[in-house]
Amino acid sequence: MPACPSIDNRLRICIRLPIITAGIDSYFGDKAVANIRGIFMSVNQNVSFDGKKVQIDVRGHFDYKVSKDFRDAYRHIPGREGIAYHVDLKNVDFMDSSALGMLLLLREHAISRGGSVIIQHPSETIDKILRVANFEQLFEIEYLPSGRVGTGI
Repeated sequence: MPACPSIDNRLRICIRLPIITAGIDSYFGDKAVANIRGIFMSVNQNVSFDGKKVQIDVRGHFDYKVSKDFRDAYRHIPGREGIAYHVDLKNVDFMDSSALGMLLLLREHAISRGGSVIIQHPSETIDKILRVANFEQLFEIEYLPSGRVGTGI
């Protein structure tokens, strides 16, 4: 077994997820591996039974590193008209300009197919970013039931 890389000589941490998932795959099957990988993914998607609502949940850092996963969450939906895309940001702790661009591309995709995009549950920090970019003029933004998240100013 090769040595684990270390930042300095005092700390050595080695995580070998492919080995773990390969073992789970052989024991439990493909679904278990997909579920474990889903735990670590920062973009998850669920489609309603009627296909008219796509829920996209983003966690952690919403930046260029998740652009492919985010794009795949809506592009591989069969070409139905009038789909409502709900993007839940309640678990996002960082957002950069590439994330704003991804949301604009999703909006363009949805509008070209007669659909809509609803941004849900932004934290106070994320809400400030959306407001600076004037996204409240382009998107419907839904806040947590307790009220407007961004009103602590």
